[in-house]
Amino acid sequence: MYTRALGISSCLRRIATPNIIKRTVMTTDLQSRFDKLFGSIDALKPAFIERLGKAVEIPAVSGDESLRPQVVKKAHFLVDQLSTLGFTDIQLKHLGKQPPPTSIPDLQLPPVVLSRFGNDPSKKTVLVYGHYDVQPASLEDG
Repeated sequence: MYTRALGISSCLRRIATPNIIKRTVMTTDLQSRFDKLFGSIDALKPAFIERLGKAVEIPAVSGDESLRPQVVKKAHFLVDQLSTLGFTDIQLKHLGKQPPPTSIPDLQLPPVVLSRFGNDPSKKTVLVYGHYDVQPASLEDG
């Protein structure tokens, strides 16, 4: 019984050791990839901040009916940004009229922005969902 247990343990050690080495190499490789990614993000930080600044300049408060044209302007801003970044099949989908109560007759809902990045059917699909409207802010908010 003891010999048999030792034999299994010895086998497990032989099997596990290459996996540990492989995992260490993969972890090191993954770390270097992350270092490269974070380096790229840091290098692009000024461009990201500039783009964000342009986006938040547009007072796209969807809850304020008088600012609905600004929400639509933000949608067009996103279309331009997506196009610049290489996205394809960019679409603005109009959703119809704003349901009551509304103080503006025939007020349209803000459009949905759809796009694709890449077109390789062998790759998995990643869906990213977000909203582009904002909440009202005052100077006291910062």
